Amino acid sequence: MSPEMTESLSELLEQILGYIYPNEIEIHWSLLIVVYPYITGLVAGAFILASLVKVFNIKEVQPTYRLALLTALAFLLVAPMPLLLHLGRPERFYE
Repeated sequence: MSPEMTESLSELLEQILGYIYPNEIEIHWSLLIVVYPYITGLVAGAFILASLVKVFNIKEVQPTYRLALLTALAFLLVAPMPLLLHLGRPERFYE
């Protein structure tokens, strides 16, 4: 790409930036907030794997049933911890 074309495209982008992206405020999330969806995804995946055995009678995943169920329950207990720690005063989460 030629330098003239790059310069004209950058000028055009500066002119229309506010119209394409009206909200230019960036929210910086901490690692504690980002970890929560990851953990809940692990919980959902483990519960789905465990339900394949009991609900849908798929015998191929029978050896993983107990591990999947224990993993899901363990992560289910841990899942709200990052959000509570992010609050700063976790004892007042209900307010």
